Amino acid sequence: MKRKLTLLGCLAALLLVPARAQVPEEYARFRDEAGEASVLYRGRQATKYTMAYNGNPYWDSPEFRVGSVTFNEKAYEGILMNIDAREQQVLVKAGSNLPAIVLSRDEVPEFTIDGVRWINPQAMGIDAPEGFFEVLQTDAVKRRRVVRRKVRLEKRILSLFLLIHFILSL
Repeated sequence: MKRKLTLLGCLAALLLVPARAQVPEEYARFRDEAGEASVLYRGRQATKYTMAYNGNPYWDSPEFRVGSVTFNEKAYEGILMNIDAREQQVLVKAGSNLPAIVLSRDEVPEFTIDGVRWINPQAMGIDAPEGFFEVLQTDAVKRRRVVRRKVRLEKRILSLFLLIHFILSL
């Protein structure tokens, strides 16, 4: 009897709670605000780093800058962008107060931020190490460099974690 009452209660709850993915008006507003670039903002949300790390994992600074990107063989201009140098990912934002979205590395052959051009040789079909390379010179011999960051815990915080672990293990 309990099983039947539980099943009936669950069915009633499903009928009473409306299930909808997204209100059409909200989607239309997002599409209007994002414009043609709305396809860029459909990826997964970028990793948020805590302040326990020394420095930052971004190419230059955590600030997002205006740039252009070629994504899925289509060029997009005036996009807020940054590079997560630790994970080798291109991040984009639809607005300054919205979360960053990760673009699929395989779909981004090149992009530009503040006049600095970056390429992804693997997405261009060139056999090269994984990641994004800054183009330093564009003559017959191209020079590139990759920017990578390793995040490490500050010694103070690591000491604090070890102290807490020691106290809890007593």
